[in-house]
Amino acid sequence: MKKFLAPAFAITFIIGVSLLLIFYGRGYRFNLSQGSFEPKGLLVANSQPNGAQIFVNDKLSSATNTTITLEPSWYNVRMEKEGYSPWQKDVRVQGEVVAKTDAVLFPINPSLSPITVSGVSNPKVSQDTTKIVFSVSKSNNGNEDPFEGNGVFILELTDRPLGATRNTRQIAKDSPILSFENATYQWSPTGKQLLALIDDKYYLLDTSILNTAPQNVTLTLDNVYDSWNEEEEILKQERLGTLKPDLAGILNNSATNLIWSPDETKILYQATASATIPQIIKPALIGTNPTGEERNLKPGQIYVYDIKEDKNFFIVDKNGLKPSPTTVPTKNTQNVSKNNLELGPPAGGWNLEFPLMWFPTSSHLLLAEEGKISVMDYDGLNKVTLYAGPFFDNLIAPWPNGSKIVILTTLNPQPGSKPNLYAINIR
Repeated sequence: MKKFLAPAFAITFIIGVSLLLIFYGRGYRFNLSQGSFEPKGLLVANSQPNGAQIFVNDKLSSATNTTITLEPSWYNVRMEKEGYSPWQKDVRVQGEVVAKTDAVLFPINPSLSPITVSGVSNPKVSQDTTKIVFSVSKSNNGNEDPFEGNGVFILELTDRPLGATRNTRQIAKDSPILSFENATYQWSPTGKQLLALIDDKYYLLDTSILNTAPQNVTLTLDNVYDSWNEEEEILKQERLGTLKPDLAGILNNSATNLIWSPDETKILYQATASATIPQIIKPALIGTNPTGEERNLKPGQIYVYDIKEDKNFFIVDKNGLKPSPTTVPTKNTQNVSKNNLELGPPAGGWNLEFPLMWFPTSSHLLLAEEGKISVMDYDGLNKVTLYAGPFFDNLIAPWPNGSKIVILTTLNPQPGSKPNLYAINIR
């Protein structure tokens, strides 16, 4: 009999311990006063950079990255780290549910470093925000070839060291009959081509090579735009095709400036008509972003829709935005455009009439207004000023890894001087 009891006891013990571990992992804790196991909630608090202090309802609890056991309730969670702007949010903790906070803390005083030093003209960010095109026109200074080094350049936003020559490459050179000094540019949706407008003439440039003989497409401009519009429409329909038909219909008919996040899990957009975002996920998911949402759209207001969580957040009223008054000094004020061109906004890029764009984390938005650049969570919370000072609001581009933000500015303006590209270093 004993030889059967021992294995049975061992098996029972193992099962019991396993069940205790399972219940512990689900947030159950033993209540001594009640003599029973009760469900608790788990809060996973992460931050970038790590090591921030965690305050729960204004009481110091721990340091990130960690898991905290809490009674089911609403809590104000704040994270602080010296030298960084604080982050806070009201978080709902539920029994047997893991609530997660991933806070990105931004430095209070980011540094500024130059990318170009000789002056640039009419820079333009590609739609995927990975490249910037600009013109360079330097004085002869006694060189044999006055056009050497002048022309069209592309800055690749990569992790290579700033200022390294391999970051910048030339795709067209000035010549005695063609100067790009006052050219204005427009990217194709795929970033493989550029249109340069010079004195009412349009030149098509291949962005992957040095264009020794830029193609004048002024007479066939409609064909170029038709091709680009087709590319843009295909991209738009492919993205809308991943959504439920009811939602896709509302975004297609009652919204404009649709900008997908870099990971394509969220959509930034502006409502053009009253509509209601239907509930796609039924029943609603638990343990999701607890920030209050707004599914009834109002014209002129800007929202973010979270595809994975089926939540719609109000961000800001476009009519209340005040763009930076700084403009780019240029002799050529014409825009590279076609009267009927319906190219959508950059896929994460910058639009002067819509001064919001995605940060590479896909969890933050950049906003430019009244001489400052701010960053906020994708649900509109935790707005922080990253930079306050002069900048030209036609160019703001985040580095793909989120470590820098490229701006165009003139820190020491001199008569006849041109602005330069600078990096706001935030990591």
